[in-house]
Amino acid sequence: MPFNPQNFVNNQLPAVSANWLNGVDVTVNSVLGGAQTVSQAQTALAIPALPVSVANGGTGATTASAALTALGGTTLAAVETAFNPQTAAEIAVGVMPVSFLYPQGNAFRYGFVGNGVTDDTTALQNLFTVCQTGVTGIIPYVNNGGLGYKISAPLTFEGGGGIYMDGVGRSGAWINASLLTSGQWALTVFGVVTEFTIAVQGAASLSAATAGVNGIRFGISASSGNLQRSFIRYAQAWHFNGSGIAFNDCLDSQIEQCTALQCGNSTSWSFSVNNVTDTTNNSVFGHIQSEQATNKAVFIDQVIDCCFTTIHSEQAVGDGTNPTHVFGGGNTQYSNFYIPTTSNGLIYLNGSQCIYGPANTGTANLQFANGNPGGYAGSNQVNFWGGVNVTELASNIYGWDFRGLTCPGTLKYQSGLGLGYLRFRDSSIANVAPTGNGSTATFIDCKITGSWTDTGNAVVYVSGSVQGAALLTNFPTTSAAYLDNVSVTNAFTTAFNQQIVATRCTFSGQVTIGNNGANWKSDACTFAADIVLGSGTPGFTFGPRDRVTSGTVSAGLLGPPTSSNVTYVQGDKTWNLQPSSTSAPAWACTTAGTPGTWTAFPVL
Repeated sequence: MPFNPQNFVNNQLPAVSANWLNGVDVTVNSVLGGAQTVSQAQTALAIPALPVSVANGGTGATTASAALTALGGTTLAAVETAFNPQTAAEIAVGVMPVSFLYPQGNAFRYGFVGNGVTDDTTALQNLFTVCQTGVTGIIPYVNNGGLGYKISAPLTFEGGGGIYMDGVGRSGAWINASLLTSGQWALTVFGVVTEFTIAVQGAASLSAATAGVNGIRFGISASSGNLQRSFIRYAQAWHFNGSGIAFNDCLDSQIEQCTALQCGNSTSWSFSVNNVTDTTNNSVFGHIQSEQATNKAVFIDQVIDCCFTTIHSEQAVGDGTNPTHVFGGGNTQYSNFYIPTTSNGLIYLNGSQCIYGPANTGTANLQFANGNPGGYAGSNQVNFWGGVNVTELASNIYGWDFRGLTCPGTLKYQSGLGLGYLRFRDSSIANVAPTGNGSTATFIDCKITGSWTDTGNAVVYVSGSVQGAALLTNFPTTSAAYLDNVSVTNAFTTAFNQQIVATRCTFSGQVTIGNNGANWKSDACTFAADIVLGSGTPGFTFGPRDRVTSGTVSAGLLGPPTSSNVTYVQGDKTWNLQPSSTSAPAWACTTAGTPGTWTAFPVL
């Protein structure tokens, strides 16, 4: 039975008097706090006195010397060795315990002190080396006044077993990597890891951190050692002026929670999932937290078939040019974003056939990697579902489906039917500014309260549904606008060469059909204010179900179109918005042309 001081408390070893070692020449090792007497050792180990007679202890010994002999040695160290000898695993990896008082896998067994002054590099590395044989090791909590467990060189854990750091979250329960130099990682973990709980600190503060020192990397690369079929319960890194936590070529693993605080710089990410020589795939990431990152907060590479449950990133400080967050992947799901209070934040969505959201991106701008801005690959067929809150969307995007988008800033996009769809559903948007030639987007059940700006022949489709009409404060100024079941509040004038098709719409403000080349087509629409024929030579046709409920109609609109800029085909019709017993109810184009020949229907 392995020797453990707690066994005395549980009476799992022969019950022996607390004074059974009195009078014996005992050399107590440093694990016992430098104790030179049994009483001091007992205090150091917090072993309570057990007033049990030697005779009833089971050894048959009647003296302390005889008891030691019966227990396997003539000194305390010999007794310890007898109870916890060097194990086969330790022999296999060439690790000799420093204290046999503790069982295999306990950091104290390998000389760990944890007082924040003694260098624990060798002790922790020996623990990690033993655990690669399949052992799960423990780093006991030591209250060191917040100094952490000092190391002077990088640590490496090659999977096979696991590590549990006791007391993570309590003062001083972390590895102190402040002595490392630029380019070094405090801890590298790879292989098959059964379970891992660890915390590392780069320095007492971010300002004191050595530039280029990194926290924890899980995996180096597929060729040099990656993480696979592993379970990472909790990893925390903070105050690193370099990478905080990185997963490289991670395969078939579950990561429960990772936290990176005040990490990152202009070239290194606070938290990242990377493809190095292979593609990270089929892994589940639970809760990712990145707080107060410098320049680069969270980067997810083009991973495949992964799931990210929650990404919580606050108070990142960007440089205003490069992205603070990149979320990529193929067939990958991002279930929840929370990215508030980012300074100069810029978020790239860089996924293919992914689902994003719900999300709250706070003040950060949201951009897309299509079209290769910033050097990131393009993507398509991506859904952004539910509860999205962004300030700005920008870049060349297509193949995206947004639901529940809230954009209090300007929605900028460049897309085209040839590239794939771009849809916004159930969304609230302030301003819309399509860019690029022929950018196309569909807005369903949306509310757009601000202005429209078109710099390149954009086309928009706006519609409501059985839930109700879509709401536009201002009419689109895009080159083409197709509206169905839409309510437009403000007065507007059609734009130069603008093509409009409107059905089942309500126009509360004055509608001015004007400017050369503009062409208005409507049916089943309600006009609640004046309809005016403006300047230029616009074209128009009204449908049989159009209604004017208030206001007047320009005389030029109460007849066939006369535009010399719009071509009509035979069979086109326009209906009289104010029919009477003395006027024609409609006119039909009987000869195609500009405007062609129009013939009146018989008077009612």
